Amino acid sequence: MTYQPEFCHSNSQRFSGCHHPQELWEGQLTIHGLWPQRDDGSWPSSCTNEQLNTEFYVSGTNSILNELEIKWPNIKADPSSSSHTEFWSHEWMKHGTCSGLMQFDYFSSALQLLIDTPEVVRRGYGTTIHKNDLVNGYGGESMVALVCKSGYLSEVRACFAKMENGMPGERMECPGKVLEEDSCGDEISIASFETMYAAVE
Repeated sequence: MTYQPEFCHSNSQRFSGCHHPQELWEGQLTIHGLWPQRDDGSWPSSCTNEQLNTEFYVSGTNSILNELEIKWPNIKADPSSSSHTEFWSHEWMKHGTCSGLMQFDYFSSALQLLIDTPEVVRRGYGTTIHKNDLVNGYGGESMVALVCKSGYLSEVRACFAKMENGMPGERMECPGKVLEEDSCGDEISIASFETMYAAVE
């Protein structure tokens, strides 16, 4: 899961989605991806050449486009841009093709698995928080790896069991290789979206 204010902060607010962010993103991390991973920390990648079929989420009564825009956004590209779906396509090609799931099941499962971000993030928006408070909010030190960049919360990685039918199951303790990815100190800075001003001529 990705903290969008930090992503915008570390990229100098240069992407279109940083200029008019969803208020929800101030206190809720969004999905980066969903991928199968082995206990040794490695993972399969690009298992087939199956291209993303964008019709699966934009048409019919089962459309999940609006939910994707909020919970799995591509803030690098404007929604009207032809490149707006590239992030989802990349995640499907790299990870989804190795999940054993159909495209709709892959994306809808990831949306359902998005974990509510502990309230400590919203309360600490633009300031600093204690790492222990965030870890405990996610269920304890064995349940998540917190990834920081220059002291700022960037990502949170959580783990789910894989059921026999290939669908993700319940949350589980993360393997040691995942927990080793934790890179945050005792004090974590929480980035904020910087106010953008348009020049008026």
